[in-house]
Amino acid sequence: MVIHGVDYSKEDGVFATSELNFFLGKNFLVTCHVKPLRSIQYTEDQCLRLKKQVARAPDRVAHTLLDNLVDNYKPAMEELSFEIGEIEDQVLSSPTPEVLNRITQIKKEVQHLRRIIGPQREVLSRFSRGEFKLIRPKLIPYYRDIYDALFRIHELAQTYADSLTATLQLYLNMSSN
Repeated sequence: MVIHGVDYSKEDGVFATSELNFFLGKNFLVTCHVKPLRSIQYTEDQCLRLKKQVARAPDRVAHTLLDNLVDNYKPAMEELSFEIGEIEDQVLSSPTPEVLNRITQIKKEVQHLRRIIGPQREVLSRFSRGEFKLIRPKLIPYYRDIYDALFRIHELAQTYADSLTATLQLYLNMSSN
């Protein structure tokens, strides 16, 4: 499976993505990534602290890893929401060309986020339906929770895209006036 972790930086307005590849087998979970990821470190810490709960089986470790990775989307989405609110205020107070550039840049980043999440949702959907025998039936509801969280993030990204479109229209109306 290939999944992306994200980190949104308000300073440069970019969703920094880190690719995480993992291979799940009956008795193993192998991860491969270029950059250090908080979710990997947090999962490792959980495995060491809670061996009996987390590190019992590879499918449980994979669930914990995916859950932590999806949880890391939330702060990035909150930061993005705050920034969209600031831009809406700037459009109303002073619609400058810099604000227009910022709107288009953030809109581009939101589209990038949606392109990342789409394929991940499909794979997690397959996990949550129990299509893979490596996932024990008792863990399928937990994978559904991860899928639901990623689905909500995708819907939130769509809402942000719609909001940015409306903000762009507002900017154009304010500029023409």
